[in-house]
Amino acid sequence: MSEAFTIETLIKEIQLLKHRVEQLEAENKKIPQYEAEITRLKKEKKQLKERLSIYETPKNSNNSSIPPSKDENRPVRKSLREKSGRKPGGQKGHNGTTLQMIDTPDKIEMLVSDYCQSCGIDLRHRKARLVSRRQVVDLPEIRPMYTEYQCFSRKCTCGHEQIADYPSHVTNHIQYGSTVEAAVGYYSVYQYLPYKRMSELFLHVYNLPISEGTIGNMLKRLGERVLPIYDSIQDAVAKSKTAVGGDETGAKVNGKKFWAWIWQTVMFTYIA
Repeated sequence: MSEAFTIETLIKEIQLLKHRVEQLEAENKKIPQYEAEITRLKKEKKQLKERLSIYETPKNSNNSSIPPSKDENRPVRKSLREKSGRKPGGQKGHNGTTLQMIDTPDKIEMLVSDYCQSCGIDLRHRKARLVSRRQVVDLPEIRPMYTEYQCFSRKCTCGHEQIADYPSHVTNHIQYGSTVEAAVGYYSVYQYLPYKRMSELFLHVYNLPISEGTIGNMLKRLGERVLPIYDSIQDAVAKSKTAVGGDETGAKVNGKKFWAWIWQTVMFTYIA
């Protein structure tokens, strides 16, 4: 009896499974239909989004964190200067900046003929008369100037040996002077020379070897020295009672996006 019951149970289970398989097969046939419907709905969603976008306020620097440089349809800035009506270029009566001769040259080369090119007579005992002059402007030989500080001692009658002190700016057995540091600051900050080219310039032009690392350390010290002035400019701009203009620009620093800001008054310019 138990055996017959088991067989009947198995038959029912098989029938149930067969029915379930038929249901799954029917549902699988509908999958392509569902996929087509999903594709249609996605396309419809995209179209509706595009239609609605024309009614949305576009994002810009006024309603989001987008910088002004990324704004679309930015207003074209026009110069506030009024037209003078003059033609471009040098104006009539304008004094040029051509090279001028000086009255006190550093070196004079006197050119006097010793004989007559016409008849060959000796002219060395004849008086010479200046008829014209020309000047050549050139650079002197550029070479580093080494100043050695020699420290001496003197022995007092009391037995104490008095040793002279080095100047406060002389802190090492060999170092670069203040003029070199000033030149490094000028070439970097004003002429925008990179460290490598600046190092080459000092070697090729001044015959003075200076490494890129030393240049970086000099600029760091110069920056620390002018920091109080930098802070005072920031304070003056912040407290200005006149209009303050501002702008920003993007740049790459070590391969990463970097933003530089500038604020300006009539008297001061602050860059951060």
